[in-house]
Amino acid sequence: MYEILKMKRAYGRNLILVGALYAVMTFAMRTELLLYMLIWMAGFYAIGGMALDEGWNRFVRSLPVSCGQLAGAKFLSTGVMILVGVAYALVMGGAVCLTTGGSYAGYCQVVLMVTLLSALVMAIMLPCALKWGVEKARNTLLLVFAALFGSGLLAAKSLDFSAQFAWLDGHFAIVILFVAAATILACLAGLTAMIRVYASKED
Repeated sequence: MYEILKMKRAYGRNLILVGALYAVMTFAMRTELLLYMLIWMAGFYAIGGMALDEGWNRFVRSLPVSCGQLAGAKFLSTGVMILVGVAYALVMGGAVCLTTGGSYAGYCQVVLMVTLLSALVMAIMLPCALKWGVEKARNTLLLVFAALFGSGLLAAKSLDFSAQFAWLDGHFAIVILFVAAATILACLAGLTAMIRVYASKED
């Protein structure tokens, strides 16, 4: 409960403004790209909230709360934030598809993939942010994303991936199952790592 209240106090107005701005831009640009980005942003907001935890962490260590409960609360609150972004994306995406005539089923497939990938990345980021600090973990991830995105754009301009995209479209269920399994493993590994970081901070 504390995690959710913390997010509301720290980012409540900001999230409302971002949601309104993205709604206007999405309809103006007639694209779902910003809605996919919002799912990622929701996870980043949850991790950014860890920067507010210093005083709370000192207090909670005096309570009969285990490291597993602390780590679980971080993962749960991050998951809730991602689901809030997903709910917003599904509602707004449905409205966009109605106005543009796009396929809502295809849009939901992309939302599912983005959600799983976002959860996977956040599972890796959470223990890193706790151990090395939120800013350092976030900046490192942004640099990695920028490098991957830039190389992806260059590859898309110079190479033809139509055959690969056709294969992915025809084997979407297999790809989703693979990504879901990787996400579950990442969450288990990230949770274990975060418990160990909390335990080391108590020593």
